[in-house]
Amino acid sequence: MTVSDDVLKRYATLATPTIANALDDIPFEGVMRGLAQVVPGSRCVGRAVTVRQVTGQRGDFTSEDFKVGKMIDAAGPGDVLVIDNAGQCVSTFGGLATFAAKLKGI
Repeated sequence: MTVSDDVLKRYATLATPTIANALDDIPFEGVMRGLAQVVPGSRCVGRAVTVRQVTGQRGDFTSEDFKVGKMIDAAGPGDVLVIDNAGQCVSTFGGLATFAAKLKGI
């Protein structure tokens, strides 16, 4: 299922609490914890490209095992990368990856 450009434009005009209240009125189960605005005054609306990343101990993976480029390749301009690393407190997306994603419009 893909969200249309028209729907994205409409969401861009709504406040987060408005969307949350609407979800309370329909049979929607679940909640996302720990989401926080990083840049004050910023907004984020787009199609989500979801990625699950497995985190291990230092040395468990080689640099070739990291597929950050594939994450960026999977997303297109205007998409939002959502990376699930099971809450591990590790860096999953560094400065060069961020720069590459920004150049692509992600």
